[in-house]
Amino acid sequence: MILSTTIYHSRLYRNDNTFLPFYTAITYPDGMLISSGSDIAKYLVELIKGYSGEGTLLSKESYEELFTEQLGTQHFESRNADHPYNGDYSPAIFIGHSALGYVGHSGGDAGVGTWMYFDKEKKTGRYIVINTDMGNDERAKELEYYAIWDLMNKYFDKLSL
Repeated sequence: MILSTTIYHSRLYRNDNTFLPFYTAITYPDGMLISSGSDIAKYLVELIKGYSGEGTLLSKESYEELFTEQLGTQHFESRNADHPYNGDYSPAIFIGHSALGYVGHSGGDAGVGTWMYFDKEKKTGRYIVINTDMGNDERAKELEYYAIWDLMNKYFDKLSL
């Protein structure tokens, strides 16, 4: 029996809407993750459980270390406390804490932008993957990434009822 190894994925675009061909990078460990939405959702659920002391992928001690904030105020010249999804506000190991209670990670490469965060108090998470360069904060606002992200709050409130 021959199994197919074909991977299907979305086309990628630059900020100027230029199509990008499929590519790989020598720095693949820092990006280039190819995964299904279902698997990313499972991973996010496990992170929430791990943060809450109920994870099964790592030991409780490993989760505590993963989520421990590594840098204090003295390590920054300035920080944007008003940006709810800024994981660089207080970084941990491969994950960050925003000033407004979100924990997660964001990133991007040519033709892709990603956000994956959960609310520490509500224990609700969300992720978004965009097949276009995210660019800077102004670009994100222009393309309404923040509006889409914030709209998800309405659904979380309904789920909590």
